[in-house]
Amino acid sequence: MKDTRIDLEDVKIIEHRAKSLSQSSDIVVRELTGIVHRLIHGYVGTNIALDVCLRWCRELQQGMVKTNAQVTRACSAEPTLPKGHSLSSSNLSRNWRSLSTPPFKVPTQPSA
Repeated sequence: MKDTRIDLEDVKIIEHRAKSLSQSSDIVVRELTGIVHRLIHGYVGTNIALDVCLRWCRELQQGMVKTNAQVTRACSAEPTLPKGHSLSSSNLSRNWRSLSTPPFKVPTQPSA
């Protein structure tokens, strides 16, 4: 599906040939010509819709590849701060405390 394309020139040729069919005086031929015209209109409409969908899929796929490359590059880079900046606990907006298990506390064994 990567390189799938609808040949719209071929569709235009078929539509042009259908329009150039001469009108017949025979009722059966006129009815068959009408059926052929309706079928060709359906064929042309389906091909145009499919071409639009395939183009959208290609654009979506290209966008996903670009986004994937950006995410990969961002995740593989070493996180750095601008010069003159540093991380500090004073920038925290909230204190997180766990009273039951403070950090680095050695758990005590219950006596038997």
